[in-house]
Amino acid sequence: MLIVSQSRVKKWRRCKKAHDYRYNQRLQKRRKQVRLFKGDLLHQMLSAQTLIQLYPKAPRDTPEDILRKASKKYRVMLKEEKELYGDIIDDCRRIFEAYNRRYEEDRLTPISSEEWCSTLLAPEIQFDGYIDNRVVDKEGRQWIKDYKTCANIPDEESRFSDIQLVLYAWAWNRMHEKYPEKQVSGVIWDYIRTKPPTIPEVLVKGGLTKRKDIDTDHFTYLKAIKDNGLSPKKYTDILGMLKEKKSTGFQRVKYPLPPKKAMDQILEDFRVSCIEIEVLGKTLTTRTMAYDCKSCEFFDLCQAELRGLDTDYIKKASYEVREDHVNEEDHEANIQG
Repeated sequence: MLIVSQSRVKKWRRCKKAHDYRYNQRLQKRRKQVRLFKGDLLHQMLSAQTLIQLYPKAPRDTPEDILRKASKKYRVMLKEEKELYGDIIDDCRRIFEAYNRRYEEDRLTPISSEEWCSTLLAPEIQFDGYIDNRVVDKEGRQWIKDYKTCANIPDEESRFSDIQLVLYAWAWNRMHEKYPEKQVSGVIWDYIRTKPPTIPEVLVKGGLTKRKDIDTDHFTYLKAIKDNGLSPKKYTDILGMLKEKKSTGFQRVKYPLPPKKAMDQILEDFRVSCIEIEVLGKTLTTRTMAYDCKSCEFFDLCQAELRGLDTDYIKKASYEVREDHVNEEDHEANIQG
């Protein structure tokens, strides 16, 4: 039986060669890209926070524990790796704290975390995946919520390619069709930028910059004022602007389950891709050359193959054989460039 995830189908549609590297050769980078490193750490912290909310008496790591353990690993990194990654620990702490401030009064109530989702798409095709959270909104409706860390929050047009995520909601409801109290209304994309709010620089002539395009928030700017022993009264203009400014670091987007006709079309398209993988997945390895190839984890290897270089050396030096874990696939698929 062919077992597929949303991320596998997405990879197949994007580039057959990348699919070959990932699912036939089962390769993965030995050293995570910085966006994956940050995204993974933030995901662990947010998941730990949710589990504490759900099971407050159960012994488990807190977000601070997770950050402390990551800090130990960070300290033993080679110097060049630290230069590559930057101050990941402080960045993740500040992003995590900013996330909680942003949703302090707009919280969704969690009712589960890391749930398994599985259903048959066809007699010999099974859809598997993990759900980050199920949550309840203020109206009492249940949603599947996925953390999606990214360098920049995508616009509506860019989100269209992720419409397949409604498959999780469809699969969940299908699994629990006898339990109406567990039915979900759709999915929530919980976008989190992997760049923390900018700390305003101190000017040579004194004081802090008041650049209107500064990529920061009210809390960070006010803290910088206090840390530098300055008076907030001199910065009421920019503080007021930042207080009213729409957040560029976080965004929650609800996508309800589409009408049956549209859902049937999404399922049919997905099934066709699954059948293609089942029939051609081992033999069709053509490349899709595009402007964003450089963001692919297999770019170096793919480029070397095209140039006729020693790919065995590159594989040994930069890649390792991965174990097949659907939850890891889906998590990495939610970390965008």
